[in-house]
Amino acid sequence: VFLKAEAEECIAALPPHVLLQRIFVLFPDPWPKRRHHKNRIMQANFLQALADHAKSGADLCFRTDDAAYFSSAKAVVEAHPAWGVAPAPWPFERATVFQSRAAVFQSLVAMRRETFSKL
Repeated sequence: VFLKAEAEECIAALPPHVLLQRIFVLFPDPWPKRRHHKNRIMQANFLQALADHAKSGADLCFRTDDAAYFSSAKAVVEAHPAWGVAPAPWPFERATVFQSRAAVFQSLVAMRRETFSKL
């Protein structure tokens, strides 16, 4: 299922029994100005909301063309107890409009840990 919606609202609206197996966050707004970084989606609270609705072993696939955002997002994922960066390949390639416009981009795949303590 593909859904175009405000991600945080969508996750919050999911019933508790709905569990996700694979989540894609593709080319989100990098909010490049430092004072706007608080608006970035890849933050601990969003990762926690995803973890609450993700099966154990679920994949979180993140891709961006902003190198600074990639570094920041990777650090947030690595620091979160529910997610670990996995040495997994990207699940498949289907170029988005943003990807086709990007000269370069970076990707990471994180895996939902089996057990974790909530933040």
